[in-house]
This record gives sequence, structure tokens and C-alpha cells, in this order.
Amino acid sequence: MDNSEKAKILRELGGMDEAVYDGLVKDMLGELPGQIAEIKEFFNQNNFESVKRVAHCIHGTAANFRVYSIQRVAASLEDAVKTSKGKDDIRSKIGELEKVIREFTI
Repeated sequence: MDNSEKAKILRELGGMDEAVYDGLVKDMLGELPGQIAEIKEFFNQNNFESVKRVAHCIHGTAANFRVYSIQRVAASLEDAVKTSKGKDDIRSKIGELEKVIREFTI
């Protein structure tokens, strides 16, 4: 995330202090590995409703903090489950979500 993008986000969030925002986003990022593990476990159990539920939580949290890259991919995973695009597509979306999370920097 570049400085101009972050400045815009902070304005959208009512002038939130940058250190507070960074702390909240870091907390969110700290939760994601556990959520990805849950998604993988549910996927392996063919429990796609739970995959969708966790993806929806990630989607919503990322949206609240304007972390659009993670939001978009989580929404894409959620959509793949909703529209029953098949296990290969869902598996691919899980991989994309892991990648975008790994690559995200504040």
C-alpha cells in the first residue's frame, strides 16, 4: 500500500491516526493464517458452506479496513463457492488468497 492510498483510506475512515490504522490492520493480518487454515480444513472435509462463511468474514474485515486486494480475492473465493464452480476453482481461489495475503504490506 503506497502512502497516497493510505492517506486516502485514513481520510475515508474519518481521519483515523495512521498508527492506530496500522495496528488494526496488523491485528487483522495476524488472524488470517488461522482463518486460511480453517478454510483449508473445511475444504478438505468438503464443507463448502464453512469455506464460504470464513471467506465472507475475511472479505468483510478487509473491506472495513480498505484492504482491497485481500477483499477482492476473498470475495472471489466466496463467489466460487456460492456458484458451485467446482473444487479445482475453489482450490485455486484459496491459493490466490494465500498469495495476496503473503504479498500485502502496510
